[in-house]
Amino acid sequence: MDAIDRTPITGESMDAIMELLSNKKAQDQVSFTIRRNEERKEIAVICEEVQFPVISFHMFTDHIGYIHIHSFAGDMDKEFADALHALQDQGMKSLLIDLRNNGGGYVDAALKLAHFFKQEGVFMYAIDREHPQGKPMQFEDGADFKLPTALLINEHTASAAEMFAGFMQDNNLADIIGTRSYGKGVAQQLVPLISGGMLKVTYTEWLTPKQHVVNHAGIQPDTELNGELEPVIHALRTLGAKQTKLELYETGANLNDMPLPVVVPDVVEDGREYLPSRLLSELIGGTVGWDSELSEVRISTDKLSALFAAKQSSQAVLKDGMCLVELHEFQKQFPELNWQRDGHILTLIMRRD
Repeated sequence: MDAIDRTPITGESMDAIMELLSNKKAQDQVSFTIRRNEERKEIAVICEEVQFPVISFHMFTDHIGYIHIHSFAGDMDKEFADALHALQDQGMKSLLIDLRNNGGGYVDAALKLAHFFKQEGVFMYAIDREHPQGKPMQFEDGADFKLPTALLINEHTASAAEMFAGFMQDNNLADIIGTRSYGKGVAQQLVPLISGGMLKVTYTEWLTPKQHVVNHAGIQPDTELNGELEPVIHALRTLGAKQTKLELYETGANLNDMPLPVVVPDVVEDGREYLPSRLLSELIGGTVGWDSELSEVRISTDKLSALFAAKQSSQAVLKDGMCLVELHEFQKQFPELNWQRDGHILTLIMRRD
């Protein structure tokens, strides 16, 4: 694609492109200039409103509430309140907030969300021309949230979502789990130029309550974990889950009876079934290490450490840069993990005392 409404976008970031489209309303027309080989073609599209979920929630077993915030829309705090009250009515004892793949939204919406977790304080600092040392964005009339809380982030958690994660982390209100966030801690706008181009102007930078820089740095999680399932499994365990039940099938997974659109790499060779070592390690609450010289993976818990060889052995295999461990071999070393294959569904269960 070369242009939007004849404004060149070659080399522009996704944020800049989205800024060009942000003021469009239903029934507005947008033209996209695309290039196929040497041919340029302009396509007109009519805008229509599409409703995306802002909040989704679920009650896991052991009364662990789960709220997924997809974006920080203007009225998100009302939907969050409804979800929170619904979970509290079901006897919630701890809370997991999911901010993964949340690209942000309105900072005011993130500020409103902070009111649910702290009575008063500084949400963030804003640096601009008038306040080079940073102006605190303060709030009051909030409420202290007494339940244990964990919060998930990943490399696609950005902007207002990062500011909320930073607020929760700096105030020790939640354990942050996942991977370092995107690192967008500035407010910008596009200014049209006479030449037809656009000038991107940065007018504010945001810092966390402890004045940590977010832009290009991101939020560093308290517990760093890659993957789609591993951070959720870890969070549920820290929030008091007595059992982890994972059902894997060809098009998705169920984790403690919650459907997830996650496909886990699975290898079957000569009647043996293999799963990623990091996933198996997380299910038992262990750690994993890789010896590249010996091609061995070490999985350790507080009670035991076991090696699984990936060369000249059926204990483990390598696929797409990932080490997968054979399930029978894994269960020999860690019998607390039970598994069974029933047709197209593979079920793994880890119970804790």
